[in-house]
Amino acid sequence: MLRSLLAARADQTWEKAIRRYIAPDVLILDDFGLQGFTQHQGDDLYEIVSERAMKASTVITSNRPVQDWLGLFPDPVMAQAVVDRLRQNAHLVVIEGDSYRGRYRPGGVTDTKKTKEEQG
Repeated sequence: MLRSLLAARADQTWEKAIRRYIAPDVLILDDFGLQGFTQHQGDDLYEIVSERAMKASTVITSNRPVQDWLGLFPDPVMAQAVVDRLRQNAHLVVIEGDSYRGRYRPGGVTDTKKTKEEQG
């Protein structure tokens, strides 16, 4: 999404591109915050989040706790604004334990084998 918006800035289609992310009833941002954001990325996230707030659902998955998200933005005021809008009316689900993806790597548990916990 952020790469697409950066390209749209370059070819002057940013307004059209940003509307694609504001419009859906549900927007899913997977692996949020794996890397820090540039100023443009922070601005774009703010625009999307603020336009969607109280109008549409946004689902975010992240390996970082929410309190770590603030440090991902170059502008602390923008960071706080984005996080405040995301947390407003949010439902936070924290999943602890081993990654589910590890079950399918070579040598991991597959769907035909049960872990010790699943066996009871």
